[in-house]
Amino acid sequence: MKLKFIEHKEAQDKNGRYERDIYEIGNYQVIRDLSIYESGKTHERFGVNPNRKMDYLPEIYFNYDIFGDNDTKEFRIQTTSYGSLSPVVIQKVIDGYNEAVEVVNILTNKFLKQED
Repeated sequence: MKLKFIEHKEAQDKNGRYERDIYEIGNYQVIRDLSIYESGKTHERFGVNPNRKMDYLPEIYFNYDIFGDNDTKEFRIQTTSYGSLSPVVIQKVIDGYNEAVEVVNILTNKFLKQED
């Protein structure tokens, strides 16, 4: 699975510069927003949107405690309970989680790993 770049947009005003990059990976669309303020501070956000036509593809969230003491950034996978399901459907749930884990690993390596 590869992260495919789709589009880049930029805007600027008196407060700073704003960038948006759009990617596709597997059955997800990734939107990365970066704000670079006049002060030099930056703020990065991600939206990871599953293909709504795919059953059992979990949501992926970007967590960042912007106001807290913990500056850890991470992607997390939503879990849910579907109740009792047939083995065929359970395999679809497993496949969805496997894809989400692979997507999170790729996004983490691309955007969150610090260079030494």
